Amino acid sequence: MKDLILFERINKGNYTAFDKLFKLHFEPLCKYAYGIYADRDIVQEVVVDIFTNIWEKRGSLTTPNHPKAYLYQAVRNNVIKKKSEQQQFNEELSDVFISTDFTIQEQLVFDEMEHQFKTELDQLPTRTKEVFLLKREEEMSYKEIAQIMNISVSAVEKHMINALKHFRTKLQIHGGKSRVND
Repeated sequence: MKDLILFERINKGNYTAFDKLFKLHFEPLCKYAYGIYADRDIVQEVVVDIFTNIWEKRGSLTTPNHPKAYLYQAVRNNVIKKKSEQQQFNEELSDVFISTDFTIQEQLVFDEMEHQFKTELDQLPTRTKEVFLLKREEEMSYKEIAQIMNISVSAVEKHMINALKHFRTKLQIHGGKSRVND
């Protein structure tokens, strides 16, 4: 409800409402986008572009029925598009540059347990991983996730069950008891 009011105020040119919406959602949207594409600069650029677009279209903006779902869907679509563009760019330059895997360097920052969890998270199918991140890190309901991903609530539940089974199995192998709960 709060997001809906903020969108309505933004549409009337209220910068304070825009600033509040930005501060409320910037970090969670970046975190979500990073789960799809592990390039912090591109992720932040995409999220900032979405907010810039919202501000530039104020006055003519149609207030979405589900603002949070709208933001996450916009981020998802734009990150996937950027990722595709970046992959195409990298393929074109592959003869000139040696590919560097920055995720390995970034993983050195994390302790061993986080490293194992990330490794297992990356083993999940893309859609299952996305459902897991939206549920666990963004604390969205199954219904919200279903709206964002354009799938049924039962499909969301199935993805979560598969993710949790995967973590239980893999984390027990690596370190004894699993702390992943339903």
